[in-house]
Amino acid sequence: MNPVAPDSTDADMARLERVVQALAGFGAEVDMEWVDGYLTGLAATGRTLARDDWLPAMFDGEFERAFADPPSFDEAVSALEDRLEILRRQLDAECLIEWPDRIRLNPWLAAFDDAARDEARASGADDDALYLFQPGGSWALGFCDAVEAHPAWWPEVDEGAEAAMLADLWAPIDLLLMPHSDAERAAFVQRHFPDGEPGRDDLVTEALLSVQDLRVWQVDHAPVPETVRVAKLPGRNEPCWCGSGRKFKKCHGA
Repeated sequence: MNPVAPDSTDADMARLERVVQALAGFGAEVDMEWVDGYLTGLAATGRTLARDDWLPAMFDGEFERAFADPPSFDEAVSALEDRLEILRRQLDAECLIEWPDRIRLNPWLAAFDDAARDEARASGADDDALYLFQPGGSWALGFCDAVEAHPAWWPEVDEGAEAAMLADLWAPIDLLLMPHSDAERAAFVQRHFPDGEPGRDDLVTEALLSVQDLRVWQVDHAPVPETVRVAKLPGRNEPCWCGSGRKFKKCHGA
């Protein structure tokens, strides 16, 4: 049976939205979509992370300013950690391997219309920045920011077929961030999307599948623990391995 992926409740997302609003009030340039993308980037590593592993890099110290008193700090961290745990469960590797074509991620994506984009232009955003005012743009930026902030959590890949495969996995995420005016965009699309550039909704779908495949790739490339070989100990009545001439039970086995 194909299990239903867990998801955050409306109340949980409202808690998270209050955290984002408080951060914005202290000048942090973050939104819900970016935060959800960043947390997805953390979840895709498959690591069990303590807050000190990721929180300082995520908000550049602004989190402590926005939530200066301990109760509000703990509540804000709890909202982030609860969402992170849901994303980790959505990216459960066993389920992703068993059902590779099923989308388990359910990201928080803002709904932007032409009026929102016009307002962004009026506030000074240039056309190259407007990719952030389309569904998936800020989410993809958050995901990439998390990966770039913690490169040690992503195994290095040599040149060759493996690197090319990985580039194809990243392609839908990268394309979500490429402005239409980008001089390299046409060549990028031709290289990674030979059937033509997907529509925005299809591109978001491809990006979600890519993140799920990247999680599986992480599993396939996880460091293999070094095997420690322990020499067989002599029997209690056998000569001790140290060469003393005494029985093991009377020497190092005592």
